[in-house]
Amino acid sequence: ACEQRAFDLVLLLDTSASEGLTHFQEQTSFAADLASQFEVGPTKVQIAAATFGSAVYRQFYLNQYDDTNSVVNAIRQIAYSGGATYTQLALEFVRTTFFADGYGHRKGVPKIVLIATDGRSTDRAETIRQADMLRNEGYIVYAVAIGTNIDLTEVNAIATDPSRVYQVQTFDDLQAFMPTLKSDMCFEIDQIPPFLPVPDQGPETCGVEPADVVFVLDSSSSEGSANFRKQLYFAGNVTQQLAVAPDKVQVAMVTFSSTVYNVFYLNTYDNKYDVLDAIARTRYIAGSTHTDEALAFVRMTTLSTLRGRRLNANPVVIVLTDGQSSLPQETKLAAQQLQGTGATVIAVGIGSNTDDDELSAIATDDAHKFNVNSFDFLFSIQDQIVKETCEGSLPTKEPHPECGDKPADIIFLMDASSSEGALNFEKMKAFIADFASQFVIGQGNVQISCVAFSTSIHIEFYLNETSSINDLLGKISNIRFYGGTTMTHLAFETVRTQVLTPENGGRLGAADTVILLTDGRSVVPTETRAEAQKLKDMGVNIITIGVGTSVDTVELEAVATDVQHAFSVINFDALKSIELELVQTACAACTTTEAADILIIIDSSSDESAALFKQEMDFVSNLVKGFTVGPDNMQFSLMTFATTPNVEFWFNTYKTKQEIIDSLQTVFFTKGDTNTHEALKFAREYSYLPFHGTRPDKSQYVIVVTDGRAKDFNATVAEADLLKRLQVTIMAVGIGANADKAELEAIATDPTHVFIADNADALKRIHGDITVRTCDSIFELRTTTPPPPA
Repeated sequence: ACEQRAFDLVLLLDTSASEGLTHFQEQTSFAADLASQFEVGPTKVQIAAATFGSAVYRQFYLNQYDDTNSVVNAIRQIAYSGGATYTQLALEFVRTTFFADGYGHRKGVPKIVLIATDGRSTDRAETIRQADMLRNEGYIVYAVAIGTNIDLTEVNAIATDPSRVYQVQTFDDLQAFMPTLKSDMCFEIDQIPPFLPVPDQGPETCGVEPADVVFVLDSSSSEGSANFRKQLYFAGNVTQQLAVAPDKVQVAMVTFSSTVYNVFYLNTYDNKYDVLDAIARTRYIAGSTHTDEALAFVRMTTLSTLRGRRLNANPVVIVLTDGQSSLPQETKLAAQQLQGTGATVIAVGIGSNTDDDELSAIATDDAHKFNVNSFDFLFSIQDQIVKETCEGSLPTKEPHPECGDKPADIIFLMDASSSEGALNFEKMKAFIADFASQFVIGQGNVQISCVAFSTSIHIEFYLNETSSINDLLGKISNIRFYGGTTMTHLAFETVRTQVLTPENGGRLGAADTVILLTDGRSVVPTETRAEAQKLKDMGVNIITIGVGTSVDTVELEAVATDVQHAFSVINFDALKSIELELVQTACAACTTTEAADILIIIDSSSDESAALFKQEMDFVSNLVKGFTVGPDNMQFSLMTFATTPNVEFWFNTYKTKQEIIDSLQTVFFTKGDTNTHEALKFAREYSYLPFHGTRPDKSQYVIVVTDGRAKDFNATVAEADLLKRLQVTIMAVGIGANADKAELEAIATDPTHVFIADNADALKRIHGDITVRTCDSIFELRTTTPPPPA
């Protein structure tokens, strides 16, 4: 019996406005009853369905359901949409999608289409052309014409031949001719020799590792509608070969012309079928070529965790364009910023009007840049694009050399109150993920926990719930924004009573650090300080980060372990600027175990001002506070200079940190010429003599701080070179607009040892960077070079 024979049946149901809801429901009841007559399964009958009005709406594919009940239930749930009667699009969809590889069609089995409609198509000629293509490719098409408004000539042309056309006067008559339709269909199938089908495996899928793939399609006027459709086919073909699932590959799409249009986000669809449908329905909107805005939109919106990006997934952006962007420089900058997020960017140039330099700037590198002669040749690079998409991996950072793998328990307290807002909360999550990537995650190394707080407390995951960086990043991605008030004291209490416990991963031998990120004041300040103190009494290190202008800096400094553990940034975008300093603070690398002699040389010339000189002394104080000071650890010497150099104290003058800090109060501003060369010469000839406390077997540093140009550039560079030959590492710090970067680079050991503070206030922010660079240099010297000569 044909009910158990193998054939692939597609149901096309007219959902145009002329149908109306009631008649459409009668049509779906008819289709469901017809489907119930067949045994559905991978080796039996397979059924797909689509509706058509002003567009085609795929309901389900041939291989989507493998039993009759599932198919019948799916048909009964099809929704009415209204619209015009684009029959031609429905027929084209059958050929190009339903029976394409990967959508369930089995080679060799009969291809049967049943179309039901109550009206005339919007384009009779195109409808007939599409029907002819189906007929020529061996499809058997049945047509059901309903009512009196149909074009019988058109319907006869749609069906394989007029004997396969069924005309009913009303929707009520549909059920009455069901036996006739089924009998005729079975008779025809029985004439075809039986064939045992092999289920369609589809193209081999890749992307088992998590990846977030974003298609960025040029929709400008130079494309044209037909070529734009070819881009959509290309995107669909690539997607067809990806393992689309919430824990594997996610797909998003953006189009651009004069403006950017989001088609769907990464978290809009969770299966390949829905993604392919959304791609096929994407509209062409002509305009100019604002590639820069598209790349910026992908960076700031599409690739945000709010829109589905997973921090443990490799972000891949595939850009297709047929011409030069309207704003080339802005496009190159936007591409650089996008690549800076760690995304792999693939650029595909189509035709002869593309700008090769621009494509190179958009792509991650030349290996990710492709050119094709025309839109028809997109298929030629399809497999290469799939390969690049699948074989990419999430960029990883090297663990911090000093403490990246040492046992530490780090807990992030994340302010999720209403003042944060969902977008800023996402930026906080990205910052935590980037921070965490610098550590080796595991029970024998660094463990991280996240606690979100607002009116109530939410332990997102405990210290012992993640065993790898990918696992950790996945959990951070899933943290949601709550809103509410700022109950910081309850967050501290929760860490003490629930998180830092043995059963939840707290370890006796690990360094405990709590990092508080907040943009406001706590509701109960006294309780917040009290709970923080309880943690500090347990030996927990507390780092506070205040974001924005509404924070209470006094409270943050009181809560932190000390003022050196309290940070402030102007907004959430600036969190990145303190990451190095924060990692260093969390690590406390080299501050307790390393030894070096650091000479600080401060410009006191007339170019300065008394106020600036005072801020330079604050800079010295902050720098010293970052180290353990003593004869067996860090030693400091201070020199000021103008026309002549003046030694404030030698390496062996003070033995403790506090003595050095106190002595800075008595250093005076002198004025005079900027004789930087005299200061460097004096340092070389006198500062490193043994009786001034220098230690020949330790690393030697000079940090020069100046706000202007040296009086004698050549002599200054010559003296700096002489110091470098003695294996003294020189760092140069320039302040303000008059600082000469070229001169600073000539003085310093290399450009990585140059620091620029745009103004005096910026000095407060860079002392941490200098601390980190000093520690890194000590580590490098200790492992790669012998001790410097006396």
